Amino acid sequence: MKTRLDSKAFALSAALLTISSQVYANPEVAIAYDPKTFDPKTESVRVGANTVLNMVQVKCPTAGYLIARATAYFTDLFSANQGDGKLTYYLKKNKAFAGDHLYAFEGERVAAPIQRVDTCKQNEKVTYRFQANDADEEFEAIQPRLVVLFYKDRI
Repeated sequence: MKTRLDSKAFALSAALLTISSQVYANPEVAIAYDPKTFDPKTESVRVGANTVLNMVQVKCPTAGYLIARATAYFTDLFSANQGDGKLTYYLKKNKAFAGDHLYAFEGERVAAPIQRVDTCKQNEKVTYRFQANDADEEFEAIQPRLVVLFYKDRI
């Protein structure tokens, strides 16, 4: 009798270990972020330059959805002398450029959040870049952040 109980306990333990390894192999939710996300430094955005503020590379563990969210606070360094500056910022997936994820502003200071949702396939590698360009004056991007979330299912 003791042998049967031990073999049942062993079988149950083996089954639980198998299930737990499948859970870790196919997570429901995952997160990735640029290590600079927690660095309080600023990035300079020069006139006419294309500046990558943050970059995150992910590999989708299974088919699902990626939500990329970037934020920065842009301030025009020379607005007192020349009036409002102009700047374009965007969130780019891989090398493709999507105009629907591009924002432009004119002003001295602006909080600049941007977000996009994309599908991904199992083992697909995706690179997101939070970029700024087309500045007509020098800007600073204060604490630029980029975080990417993976979700297996939609709600």
